[in-house]
Parts: sequence; C-alpha cells; structure tokens
Amino acid sequence: MSTRQLSSIRDSYLYSIFNHGNKMDNLLKNYLAKSVVVDASAVDEAISNIRRYFKYPLVNDVLNAFTHKDGLYGKMLPIGSNINFQLPPPLPFFLAGNPQNLFGIAVLDRVANYAKDDSGRIDVDPKKLYVLLESAFIARVVQQNFSKLNNTTLYTEGASVYAHMLTRVLNKLFALNVDKVAFAKVLYLTAKYYFLAILKIQDSSMVQNYALKVSGLTEIAVRDIEAAFKPEDYATIATFITKLQESAYMVTNTMKDLTVRGYVEAFCKMYGDAALFALENFNYFIFNIASAVNGGFLNNQYAFDDIIGKSGDKLYAVVANFAKGK
Repeated sequence: MSTRQLSSIRDSYLYSIFNHGNKMDNLLKNYLAKSVVVDASAVDEAISNIRRYFKYPLVNDVLNAFTHKDGLYGKMLPIGSNINFQLPPPLPFFLAGNPQNLFGIAVLDRVANYAKDDSGRIDVDPKKLYVLLESAFIARVVQQNFSKLNNTTLYTEGASVYAHMLTRVLNKLFALNVDKVAFAKVLYLTAKYYFLAILKIQDSSMVQNYALKVSGLTEIAVRDIEAAFKPEDYATIATFITKLQESAYMVTNTMKDLTVRGYVEAFCKMYGDAALFALENFNYFIFNIASAVNGGFLNNQYAFDDIIGKSGDKLYAVVANFAKGK
C-alpha cells in the first residue's frame, strides 16, 4: 500500500475522450498562457467573508497559500477573451508543473465576473471561491502524498458514498432496486472499483471485506460475480462499465443494454458536468464531496446531498485534516 501513486487526470479514459487530437492538452496550454493570476486584493471582500464566517479546517492554510501565491493560484481569462479558451466544467481546478514543483490552479471563469467599474475587482461568491481554492490545495497535497493517505473512514464512509454515487445512476437507468440482491451486488462491485481504481489499492481480502460491508452481502452471495471480474476490469470507468454489461446475466438482465457512453451521460445528467472526473480520480471525487458539504453548488448539490449524508462530512473532514497535516 505504501507504493500507491495517484495518476494524473490526464492519464484517465475520460480525459482521453476530451483530448482527441490533443484538443484538451492544447486548451490547457492556451489557458495557462492566456489566463491571468487573480490577486487576493481583487477578491478581498470574498476573502474577508471567508475568514470571518467559514469554520472549515483548512481556511487559514488555503487563504495563506492563495494570498502568498504559495503553490496555489486562482486564474481567469482577461476581459474580452475568446470563449473558446474557457476550460470545460469538468475541470474546475487542475494541477500543473512537475512533481518537484507542483501547483494547484482554481479556474474561476465560470463563477466570477470582473467588476463593471474597471477597478480590477472581481465579484465572486465566497463559498464557490473557497471550494475551488480548497480543492486545488487539497489536490496538490494529495497528489504529492497519496501513498500516506490511509484511514479507516476513507475505506468505510468513502466506499459507501462512492458506491452509492455510481449505483444510483444504474438504478435510475435499470431499476435495480426492484431486486435487492441485484442492487447489493452492484454496490459490492462499485465499492471494489473505488478501492482499486480510485484509491489504487491492490485487490485483497481487506478490499473484499470493506466492499461486502457496503453491500450487506455475504462472501458466498458474491462468489460468482467476484470470480468474473479480474483486476484489469477495474482499470478505468470504461473497462468497468463494459464488464458490468457483459456480466449483466449474473446480476440482472435489465443491464444488458448498458453502455459506457450511456452511463457517463446519465451520470453527468444526475450530478452535473463538474462531477465527471469523479468517475476516475480521487481528487475530483473529493472536490464534489467538498462542494456538497460546504454548500458550494458547483455540481448538482441536491443529488449529492441525497447520497452523502453524514458520511460525506466525515470523509471531507478526514481528507481536509490530512491536507492540513502535510
């Protein structure tokens, strides 16, 4: 477990779809070149409100890093920029640089506006600003220290939230809850996907035990489906959904028409486009949890509220405190 490494979002299946013909890579390069760094003085009113009213664990750390430009930046395109240079909603923040000099960038174009009085000030909702800055801050710390991120809450609450997040979409598409065993089997598989694909933990009896707890099933009940799924089937969201469709007869025949494209589209419709990369990357999963917990409304807040409950609060606290300690 100590050798775990968090892959870059650029290595994911979903990013590769955006990056056909290097389109996304070029867009990121153009954005970095054409966007400007937002100075703390331009959003001082929002920062003042954050310092005064927000009680989150990382407030001081995040604002100090942002104010001093210490590995954390907010960026926006200048007034009059071509809208084609904007980054898509699934990239509300990203990491740039190299492993030795990594920095987080919060993309503010979709949540902030330049003041109309030419003062250089920027109008932005304090909660949205904070969630974006904090997410970029956490992502930088987690990316550099991922192998050290080990916590029971991450395995219990995290697996439960993640499994229900994925399974709820399948339930919407195929009415899984008509058959409680089928629903539970999908929970088991999606929980395992969380461990293997998101947390990058090798398959083991520990992983199986946590997945069983999420599903409420016994080892005997999942024996056949467990044997059908190989480690490579959990490699990406595409391989996972494909294998799920191929194994539909072992769960419920209603999933025989499942497709990767259909699932991804339904996921974004349910949770919002900003949630897309949560399907393959831990940092973007945590961003969506943090946005829901902190009321950022940067995704479909209500859909996340329905699935995270108190588990989301616990998961957010664990990751925030981990980032604070590094």
